[in-house]
Amino acid sequence: MQDLRNLKDEDLQGLTPEAVTALAQQMLQQIQRQAQDIRLKDAKLEKLTFEWLGTMPGSSVRSPRR
Repeated sequence: MQDLRNLKDEDLQGLTPEAVTALAQQMLQQIQRQAQDIRLKDAKLEKLTFEWLGTMPGSSVRSPRR
């Protein structure tokens, strides 16, 4: 199967149902990995933001709300 980043409309023409299923599974896995990466980066940014705000003079920042 071709790399998803380079997939074009014409690549989808004539795919068998099995190939379409395999492609859909591959796409879902990629989306799930990207979502996990985003969640991890978001958590890191939130942690750094609160650490940075906590170092400011007069700061009364508490732990992040969830």
